[in-house]
Order: sequence, then C-alpha cells, then structure tokens
Amino acid sequence: MKTFIYKFIVISLVITNLASSPKFLLAQQKLLGELSITKNSPESFVTVNNERVISGRSIASPSLILTSPQANAKVSLAKTGTIFLSPSSKLNLSFINSSISMDIFSGEIVIETVPNTSLNLFPLMEI
Repeated sequence: MKTFIYKFIVISLVITNLASSPKFLLAQQKLLGELSITKNSPESFVTVNNERVISGRSIASPSLILTSPQANAKVSLAKTGTIFLSPSSKLNLSFINSSISMDIFSGEIVIETVPNTSLNLFPLMEI
C-alpha cells in the first residue's frame, strides 16, 4: 500500500511539474503557408526574407516576399486563404489563425479568404 501511495504522489508531482512548465504552456503550433511558383525558369524567382526559394517552400509569419519580373507566386494559407502575387510584387505578409495582414510595396495582389477571416492591407510607397 505504501508503494502505491508513493507512486501516486510521484506521478502527480511529475504531471504537475510538466503542466506548469513554461515550454508546455507557451508551446503553440506555428502556422505555416506554402509557396508555389509559376513560370519557374532561371530568370524567374521568388525571394522570402531575402533568400531565393523554390516552389513548395514553407512560409512562416512574418515574411517579406518578392517576385521577379518573370515570376508569379501563390501562397496557400490552409486556415485563412490564398494569396496570388503577380510579377514584380513585393509584400510583407503576416498571418495568424483567422487574420491576414500585408504591407504591399509593389505589384498586384489577389486574395481569396475563407469566411470570417479578417484582412488588413497597408499599401505603401517604395522609398
């Protein structure tokens, strides 16, 4: 009987310790988008945070996305929608569960959202 009580107390303390640890409390699944590039040739490219990327790349929030003059791109956000970028587009993209925010520097952007998604667009001039 004593070993049962001892094991019960130890297991209870371990569970309490794990449940109250900052890693457990703060751990949240990071949302990702997926980038698809069309007109994929040596002259067409897309950069994300100043790094040249290929189609299929995961996009974290926030990201600075730039398309070359020959490239179209699509960012699929599973829970919020899809963003289509024309050639020579530049934008800073942020997203969370049901919200998309964009600072648009240049280019044409088409956005398709799921219902109940909030959208914040900030057109900016290139300096």
